[in-house]
Amino acid sequence: MSSISKLTSVPGALHPDLGPAALRNWAARQAARLAYLVVREFRIRHAISRLHRLDDRNLADLGIARPEIAQVVRRARREAERRRNMIPGGRPTR
Repeated sequence: MSSISKLTSVPGALHPDLGPAALRNWAARQAARLAYLVVREFRIRHAISRLHRLDDRNLADLGIARPEIAQVVRRARREAERRRNMIPGGRPTR
């Protein structure tokens, strides 16, 4: 089996007859996804650093222990993204 036939047999792989426009579209989507992921990671790290600046008493008022800060921020971010991707009927939009 040639490498091209292996590539086209993979679900979601580019078909060899699609041409350069499809490749540009794919590259643009990948670049946009990478940019989104980088911005998301910076926002998560910024939230973590802001919570690390709080003293233990303020963290206790929020119900967060210092070792849990990163876990709480990442869990809250996942939940916010999940809710944003839901429509009122409870089905995902994507």
